[in-house]
Amino acid sequence: MADSWEPRLPPARTAPARASGFPLGLTVATALALALLVGLGVWQLQRLKWKEGLLAHIAALQSAPARPLEPALDDLADGRNIDFTRVRATCPGLASAPFVELYGLKGGEAGWRLVSACPVASRRYRSILVDRGFVADTVTDRPPVDPAATAPVEVTGVLQDASGLLVVAPASVKDVKVKGKDTPIQPMWVRTGSVGESTEGSLVRAVGVITQGPIVDGDFGHKFSIDDGSGEITVFVNLGTNVDVSPLAVGQLIEVTGFSSQFTDHYEIDIRGPEDLAQPVR
Repeated sequence: MADSWEPRLPPARTAPARASGFPLGLTVATALALALLVGLGVWQLQRLKWKEGLLAHIAALQSAPARPLEPALDDLADGRNIDFTRVRATCPGLASAPFVELYGLKGGEAGWRLVSACPVASRRYRSILVDRGFVADTVTDRPPVDPAATAPVEVTGVLQDASGLLVVAPASVKDVKVKGKDTPIQPMWVRTGSVGESTEGSLVRAVGVITQGPIVDGDFGHKFSIDDGSGEITVFVNLGTNVDVSPLAVGQLIEVTGFSSQFTDHYEIDIRGPEDLAQPVR
């Protein structure tokens, strides 16, 4: 009798053994992410402590007795930080002084801050800018201007930065008091190339040839450049000055009076009105 036939099946395949535990790459990535989160948390806590200390320092300065302005400016000239220092100054003719308008926001509303110059007698500085208050875009009225007015006004306020300018900002109308009469501010003659940090805040006057512009400067107004051979300086013409710049052209000789100013990272002369642009007598 023949042997019975039985089918032979191939041997069963066994799956290769898998490594146990977490993958090395995922473990390293998780550890790095955890370290990053811990470091960020520590930085946030340190930043919070720094910010709380800064706010407490500012609050102490703003509530301190007002210092005379000139010694505070002397401290600035010596390299000390005087931001948010409460100061007191007497400004002749401030109530009706010419002003420039700087764009600003208050309570989410767009408008302009009216800024005028106040003469000082510090070792280095001859004037400082005073923030006279905020006017909303919807308001067209402006304070009357009388450059010949001399009534001294005592101003108490806090020194703060406004787009690169150091200004005195009174907290309320009670910090501004009219005292009597004094001498009006006279502009200081400067070379166009010398307008900078040393003249900032001063009322200046320069004569030069128009080298660029005038061109539109966003929604704020117009600007052009002049040069007397010592270097170009930008002249900013705010919309609120109501100055017609269409007659101005490259090559014209022009006399410019205005505030030696700074906007972010560049210096300029900010005129106050039509009377600040004139054709010099040759």
